[in-house]
Amino acid sequence: LVRRLETPSDQVVFLVDVQTGGVARLTAGGTRAVYEHLTWTADGRQILAISDVGREYQALVAFDVETGQLVHRLTPACDVD
Repeated sequence: LVRRLETPSDQVVFLVDVQTGGVARLTAGGTRAVYEHLTWTADGRQILAISDVGREYQALVAFDVETGQLVHRLTPACDVD
């Protein structure tokens, strides 16, 4: 995983295949958001992160590695740390 900071409030996450050198962007373009604490799930099928994408507050989100789909997992009315 590579996280590129365009600005402190605009970050991009890439998945890099170290065997082939292939790079796939996981985050949507044109959407300003912060992605912190990127962590693989035990089964390697998802990447968890704390993000404010689409929200005022930071929440727990998951990227599906196969589809690239982002799903909000925990979305309280306050920041998740």
